Amino acid sequence: MNQERRCVSCRRVGPKTSFWRIVRIHPSGQIQLDTGIGRSAYICPSDDCLRQAQRKNRLGRALKVSVDEALFGELRQRFEKVQMLPHVENAELSGGPEDDKRQDAKQGENL
Repeated sequence: MNQERRCVSCRRVGPKTSFWRIVRIHPSGQIQLDTGIGRSAYICPSDDCLRQAQRKNRLGRALKVSVDEALFGELRQRFEKVQMLPHVENAELSGGPEDDKRQDAKQGENL
């Protein structure tokens, strides 16, 4: 299976672990981050991509639904949290559930 995805803002292609996943849940149409079955869009964890996606409604068009400002606020908080973390060797830091798994594994190595 192809594990590469494309950012809806900058159009960069990369492994799906290097992006944040935004999902429009089927059939409710509710939007959530990282998990769920439905239409998905991927975005780079960068301030430029977040601003461009919001300004040009790129997430809304990709998900075929109106995206609430609260979602962008949540993504900005996640971005700020990732920026505050110390430098990590793995460049594919996503700040999502995969990041939590990596941190747990790294803590296990240090024991």
